[in-house]
Amino acid sequence: MRLKSFFIILLGIFTLISCFEGPIGPTGEQGTHGEKGDTGEQGKVGESSYIHIKYSNDGGESFTNNDGEDVGDWIGVYADFQPNYSNDVKSYTWTKIEGEQGPKGDKGDVGPQGISGPQGDQGTMGLTGQKGDKGESGEAGESSYLHIKYSNDKGETFTGNNGEDSGTCLGTYVDNYPDDSNKTNSYTWVKIQGEQGTQGDKGDVGPQGISGPQGDQGTMGLTGPKGDKGEKGDPGEPFNWANVIEENNIEDCIYAIIIFVKGEIYVIGTGFSAIYFDTIWTNAHISSFLWINDLLYSDQDFQAYAVKSHESLLSQYAYKVKSYLWHPDYDYTTQSPDIGLLLIEGQLDSYLSILPKNNVTSLQPGQPIGTCGYPGEVEAFNYITPIPTFKEGTISALRPYNPYENLPSPENNHFVQHNLDLSGGTSGSPIFDHYGYVIAINNSGTEKLVINERTGEPERIPSGNIGFGIRVDEVWDMIEWLNSSSKEVFASKVVGVQKPLIFKYEPFPKNWCIENHKQ
Repeated sequence: MRLKSFFIILLGIFTLISCFEGPIGPTGEQGTHGEKGDTGEQGKVGESSYIHIKYSNDGGESFTNNDGEDVGDWIGVYADFQPNYSNDVKSYTWTKIEGEQGPKGDKGDVGPQGISGPQGDQGTMGLTGQKGDKGESGEAGESSYLHIKYSNDKGETFTGNNGEDSGTCLGTYVDNYPDDSNKTNSYTWVKIQGEQGTQGDKGDVGPQGISGPQGDQGTMGLTGPKGDKGEKGDPGEPFNWANVIEENNIEDCIYAIIIFVKGEIYVIGTGFSAIYFDTIWTNAHISSFLWINDLLYSDQDFQAYAVKSHESLLSQYAYKVKSYLWHPDYDYTTQSPDIGLLLIEGQLDSYLSILPKNNVTSLQPGQPIGTCGYPGEVEAFNYITPIPTFKEGTISALRPYNPYENLPSPENNHFVQHNLDLSGGTSGSPIFDHYGYVIAINNSGTEKLVINERTGEPERIPSGNIGFGIRVDEVWDMIEWLNSSSKEVFASKVVGVQKPLIFKYEPFPKNWCIENHKQ
């Protein structure tokens, strides 16, 4: 506790504290006023002094707990011109503020003396007289309490916080009750802060302090005026999809999904190899279609194959499909994780790389993309030796599956809209970027309703230029589900070759623009 005061006032407080137990004598008559003395010389500029208070329970041998701040039986005070209190108990003058034990009662009266007999031989010592009655016990001492408050107007009112905030005047009183009085007239007030001295000379400029912590960033200022148009930049670099396809060996990883049933042959979709040595990635609606037809036509020699591009249906690269899987959250609609896997008999030798999951939110509309698959318009060309069709386009939009249930956001936009102009047969084909990473799996398109001129009946036909794919973070989620499954699904769960991770994904080729690309 730190208190400002004048030293002379402190001595008065010492006297008050040390003498509060004795009876107060009658007030003497007021003496006559003396003559006014000569005006003294102007005093020196007052210095701020500080009164320091600590408590002890052993007469000042040591402080109470909390470095002397907890109230004890003894109070120690001293004053100086330093704001910081001393940690030396000898710096304080100690006064007991808890009453002493009451005095011992008076000794009882001595009993009457017996009649003196004739002096004879010295007799034996007489019996010891009876012990006198025990005197009454003295009154028990009472605990006393020192109360302190502050004021800035000589005790007219308390300072803030009900007198607990420091002020220019100190009020004190002692009683036997622990609670402070809320009446200012209960306290004896003394001024503890000297009057303000005359202003001193301006001191030398101090050394620059250490820089404080950086403040919070301010709000963004208003947008400045638009600058002049800059000079035309260099022409964009030509972008060649053929290089992407060749460098990433993409066509060697594309497979036609072919079925034999009732003596007929059909190309029902597209697949590609990635991650695993013994599986083909495609759509869930392809995997579930094969599973259902395998059940329906099991007695009619139903067979399904994944045939590598540019290879014969009769070659060693026509892999028989032996099992089917699809994403656990697929709900048999195209607006769900339409991701499937086909387990084959054999081992693959080429693999595409899937865009890392932490990069999928960097995809942007307008970004160039390509695909390879087997469109239904040329199905007959792909029965024996399937050759994939390459198409290019851009990402048109990124959407959630169901906008009524999920708001569009980088995390929710699993549905990749594109303008690759695809048709039936390309379901399950990979959609890749300019790095060669698979960014989505093509799964659906749009249709329009027209009137057949021959029959006069309404008929749905593909509109072609609007299609959709499933973003590959759903592929990674399916891989996590497979790895956590206690059921052994694959003959080998060894992960295939992946391209190195991209630390900063750029959705557009360097200096690329669609106008230059069209040239």
